[in-house]
Amino acid sequence: CAQSGDESAGCDTPRAAPGEYEGLNVVDDVEQKYWVVVPSSYAESGPAPLYLVLAIGGGDADAHLSLWRSYIDERTPGLHVVASTKQDAEGAPDTLRSLVDAVSTDYCVDLDRVHAIGASRSAPMASLFACEASDLIASFFSGIGPTDPAGCVPGRPVPMLSITGDPEREEEVLPGVTAWADLNGCDAEPRSRDLGSGVWRRSYQGCDADVVLYDITGMGHALPLNDCSGLLGCARYAEVDFVDAFESFFADHPMP
Repeated sequence: CAQSGDESAGCDTPRAAPGEYEGLNVVDDVEQKYWVVVPSSYAESGPAPLYLVLAIGGGDADAHLSLWRSYIDERTPGLHVVASTKQDAEGAPDTLRSLVDAVSTDYCVDLDRVHAIGASRSAPMASLFACEASDLIASFFSGIGPTDPAGCVPGRPVPMLSITGDPEREEEVLPGVTAWADLNGCDAEPRSRDLGSGVWRRSYQGCDADVVLYDITGMGHALPLNDCSGLLGCARYAEVDFVDAFESFFADHPMP
């Protein structure tokens, strides 16, 4: 990565200048391409949170970066690591752990604020990684796709945020959210709040780690944002903004 000459406070690694930096993570015979997106705020702040963004669609990091740029602005203080996901969910945890280790070596990362984001086809990978790497992932987002941790039992309860529309609600999202609520020691039924326009915020109670679901009646296979200008896979809602939701949730849920 391109570095400035000054060492960052709290890290041995010099600061990277704002920009996008390409990397390759190699574990055994698996090669995983990734991009690190460095915001301008990184140079002046302390150790930064890391948002591990797992590519959707065909799992290509380049293609996903072109989409994800639209989700990043100066509201987002963390390092965004956009990673390819061209492997099945079961093979992902070791590779992703290696990736976080590599990025943490090259950048000033707050290891109490490492978070995973998976949506659609990468949702199961985020859920399984959060479970198998519960010592590393502080909290995570897994939504609009299969969110079940596939029988994994985490070493600690892990806070979960999810979103669903109509197509994936019953068969993909709700079973996984219910499984995580059980793993996190929550009460069986969530508290539901009607935000309007078909948007329901369902928060589980009595949990050892929070589980929150935005359940949006009438939304297709998309992520909700206040502004969908130029974005693919986006549905416009004033009541909930995906970026605001995950930033706020992650900020409230660092590693205990």
